[in-house]
Order: sequence, then structure tokens, then C-alpha cells
Amino acid sequence: MRYCRECGTGLSDQAKFCRECGTGTDTQAGIEALEARNVQASEGEQEAQYARAEVASASPAPAKGLSRKQKWFAGLAVLLVVLLFGTYKAGEYYASPERLVTRFEKALASEDAAQTADLLTSKDPKLVLDEKSITALMAYLKQHPEEQDFLLSGLKEQAEAAKNKEMSVEPLDGILNLEKDGKMLMFDTYRLDLEPVYFKLQTNFADTVLTVNGKQAAVSDNANFEVEAGPYVPGVYTVGAQLKNDYINLNETVETEVWEPDRTRTVDLELDGEMVVWDTGFREELELEGRIYINGKKIDVNPFETDRFGPVPLDGSVKLTLEGDFPWGTMKSGEQAIDEDYLVFDFTRQQEFQEMMITRLSQHAKENMEAFVTGDMTKYSGVTKDYTDAMLEVIAQFVNSDYAYTSKYSGTIFDIGSFRLVFEEGEWRAAVVLQPMLEAASYPEGETPQLEVQDNYSRTILVYSEKLNKWLIASDSTAWGFETDQLEEVREPSPILYKSQWKSNSEVLQDTDAEDTAVTLTTLQSFMKEYTESYVEAVNSGKFDKVKTLLDPSGPAYQETSDYIQYLNKKGITEKVLQVEVRGFRQKTSNTYEVTTSEVYDIKQQDGSTQTKAFESAYLLTAKNGELQVYQLEETKEIQQ
Repeated sequence: MRYCRECGTGLSDQAKFCRECGTGTDTQAGIEALEARNVQASEGEQEAQYARAEVASASPAPAKGLSRKQKWFAGLAVLLVVLLFGTYKAGEYYASPERLVTRFEKALASEDAAQTADLLTSKDPKLVLDEKSITALMAYLKQHPEEQDFLLSGLKEQAEAAKNKEMSVEPLDGILNLEKDGKMLMFDTYRLDLEPVYFKLQTNFADTVLTVNGKQAAVSDNANFEVEAGPYVPGVYTVGAQLKNDYINLNETVETEVWEPDRTRTVDLELDGEMVVWDTGFREELELEGRIYINGKKIDVNPFETDRFGPVPLDGSVKLTLEGDFPWGTMKSGEQAIDEDYLVFDFTRQQEFQEMMITRLSQHAKENMEAFVTGDMTKYSGVTKDYTDAMLEVIAQFVNSDYAYTSKYSGTIFDIGSFRLVFEEGEWRAAVVLQPMLEAASYPEGETPQLEVQDNYSRTILVYSEKLNKWLIASDSTAWGFETDQLEEVREPSPILYKSQWKSNSEVLQDTDAEDTAVTLTTLQSFMKEYTESYVEAVNSGKFDKVKTLLDPSGPAYQETSDYIQYLNKKGITEKVLQVEVRGFRQKTSNTYEVTTSEVYDIKQQDGSTQTKAFESAYLLTAKNGELQVYQLEETKEIQQ
């Protein structure tokens, strides 16, 4: 067998090229050429040449070498081993906890906030770790280098323990911990886990914006506000509070450090502002709607539900006004500059209120003189029953005397500063001191009056009737003079002269004794009250018997009332008497009286709806055996309340 001289592969006798490496088989070709050239050589030489050729041809094959392919595979194997070894070492290096700690240390040393943030993680997904947030941590460590040394020392100890497989799988205590994160191939990986911190922010006013490092953390909604804010990166922070509006700008900032993750840092952001407290003078609790105005701007704070507002500066730059929805209309107090923390407000300082009261009292002054000199209580447009009763008593005394009365009324002087408005015993009351400009004389009938200036002062009290929707004069009492120098004079265009007409209006009284007259005057109010109440009871029960004894059977009112009661009963209408007053009277004959009344009723329809209605009525009464009865309802008309 022949062998390839290049690669040592065995060859067949007919092979011209090696099947492995492609080398030509020129050994055989050489032998043949040799024989052709030496055909004429001696036989001995030929034998020698053949012998040499046979030796060459039959000699053992040379040592077999590596092929290119084998060499390629061998090189690849070596390279793979090197790569594997390098990869192992690289993985070991990159996964090394020491490298992670070293990178963190270098980032801190170079004050590279972005790199520092990239190296940190947190179990809290809400904790923001970026270049901006991490500056709080770096600022703290820069201010406290001993803390940085302690932190890095602890991390290096953790890294050494991890390298020696001594690191616990449980999280370590501390603000920053080296913890296992998973595996990369066969190597453990690690992370630097940062524990978050929290603030408890407190402030003392509502609508205060609370910030942490300039970013809004919360807005307070009450005066004793407290909220937990976080999570934040441990470190140095500027915590602030601001209350800003059209009239005040309060700020408070606190530089604070928060480092311990297991303790919430409490920061009290108390603003240095003052609360203004007001007094309306209304001692009883009021169910009124209202609002306040700060420098003319409406604020939805009800001054009757709370008595304070703030914070406000006390330098007078802020002005406060109170406004309330009273039964008679909306009223504003006077505007006051806030230059102290306690203010007293008086709604009677409102010009519209004063003008309303002055107009009402000026009208009453003339009505009062008309009612007094005529004995006709219908002259009043708005007084209480007690006031009417008191006037009737005064008139009765004059009627039973031999004196007349004459006066000249020129106007009234009002002490504006004495106006008072209070809510007492469930009703609104107003009061003012005034002085009628009056010349008057009481003198025996038939004599000439000598008018003299009356130097009298009166404290007049009014009450507000929500049923009648108007102010009623309740009483006049003697005052010792004006209380303030804030006076307003209201004069009549020309003086009005009043003369008593009791004798012409009561001629029949000359034939009756004084005792009977006095009883008649005082019993009229009592009788009309009894009659209206009995009438309402008859209407509501449908029983005429409830009222018939108070009706004169000989008069038209007897049958008319009976028929009307039946009519209302069929309609399902019921009534409730709210008020009845005798407004005037006149004795027509020795046993008949004409009485004018003011009456107010709640009238309830069958469907349940209720209306309050007021009426003025004129009755003719008869007196028999000392008993009064209604003879006729002469007139009745509804009036506006």
C-alpha cells in the first residue's frame, strides 16, 4: 500500500491524488519516469534502481500529522475554554457585591446623583429614586461624613459576608442594606435596598398648602390638620406651609433631617396668624343664614353659626362686614377695620334699617295722637294688643274726667346711636330713644288751652311680627334723655294740631256712670277674643252651639253665622285664630256698640294647604243685662300682612 507523502493517508495503487488532502501521488510517476530514462542501463544498475524504488515504495508510512480541520477544532476548543474561564471571571466580577459597594462609594465621592440613584432600589414601589430625589440623601451624608463612613463600612461588611456565603437571607437592619436580588447564571446578584421615610405634617389653619422640598404634599381642610406624607428618600428636607389669599400671605419653613426608617418625623408648621372674633349682641342662638365680607369680597362663612375667622393681619389692612338674612330682609353691619382680635358689630348701624325705623316711628307718632284724641284704635297701622289696651285705659281716664286735651306736633328727634336690636324670648325687638317735638295742654272742658313745650323723652320698643310681616309698636316708657350725640331730627312740613274728641264721640256716656263706662271699655277686648275663639271652635267642629250664646238671636249675624259654619264644614275648611285686637269702638246707643277689630287666622283647606290671612272687621254689639252679644257683622275685608 502506498501512503500520501503530505498527510500519510493510505493510497490505492491507481490513486493519482490523496482523497484527504488532494496532494498528487508523484512517487509512482517518478518510478515510471526513471524506468523510461534508464532502459539502456546495465542490468545491474537497473536492479539497483529497482531495488531502491522498491525500498522507497515499500518503506513504512511517515508519522501522521493533524489536519486543518482538526487543528481548527482544537483551536476552537482552546478558545472556548479561555472564553468560559473569562466569562466566569467576568460574571464573578460583575456580580460581585464588593463591586456594587465600590461603585456606590465612588458615586458618592464624585457627587454623581444620577449614578447614585441608578445604583439604589427600594421595596416600596411608591418611592421615587431619581437624580432629584436622591439629593436629599447625598446632602445628609455630606453634612454627616461620619454617617457616610459608617454606612459604607456596614455595606462592605455585608459584601464580605456575602462573598463568604455568610450573608443572611433576611433583610438587615439599617437605612441601606445589601440584599440578594437573584441569580445571573451561576452567580448570586445583589442590590442596594433603600428604606423610605415619612413625615407627619401638622398645621393650624385650613386651606394651608404643605410642601416637602417645594413640592405640594397636602392641603389642610381644618384648623387642627395632620397628615402623613411620604414615602421619601432619607435625608435633608425643607418642609413648608403657606396660606395665601387676597388678604394674607403666611409662610413657615422648617429645615429637618429624617434618617431613621422606623420613626415618622413630626413637623409642626404652625402659622403665625390671628383669628378675629366678633360679637353680634344676639345672646340667643339664631337660625339665620348669613355671610361675611372681607375687603368687600363675599366669603361663605355664616356669622351666626361661628363667631371667628382667620387668620388675618391685625394692622387694619383688612376690613370685615357681617351680613344676615333677617325675617324683615337682608341687613349688613357696618364695615370695620380689623386692628384687634375682638370686634363688636351692631346691625342697627345700617342706614337702611335706621331709615326704616325712623319712617315707621314718625308715622306712629301721628297715628298715636290721632288714636288718643279720637279714641279710635283703627288709626294705628301696627301696634300690639298690649299697646292698644294701655291706650284704651288712658282714654278711659280722660273720658271719665272733665278735661280735654290739645297738642301741636312738629316732628321727632331720634337718638340714632341708641338703636338696639336683640332677639329675646323667641322674638325680635328693637329699641330707640326719641323726643317728640310737642306742645300740649290738658285743661278743663270749655277753657282755652295754653300749650307748653313738652320736654319728654321716650324709649320706644318695637317687636317684629312674622305673621303680619311688619314691626309693631310694643311700648313707650320714660327715658331720662338722649344716650348719644348722634341725633337726627325729622320735622313735619307744618305743625299738626290735635284736639280731643272724646265728648263728641261719646255723647251717650253723659247718661252713664263712670264705673259702667270703664267696664265697657275694658270688656270689649275680652269679649271679642272670646267670640272669635268660640267661632273658630264652632267652625272646626261643625257645631253652631259652640258660639250661638254669643250671638244676638234677633240680629242677622245669628243665622248668617250658622249658615257659614255649615258651609265651611262641608268644604272641610278649618281655622285657627292667631290674633284679635280691638282697633276702635264707638257707643251708638245706650246698649249698642260699634267695634272695629283686626284679626289674623290660619285657614287650612281640605287638601292640607294652609294660608295665613288678616282681616279688618266692623261689628255691631248689643248689651243686654250686662252681657255683650254680636248683633251684626257690618263689614269685613282682607288686608295685606
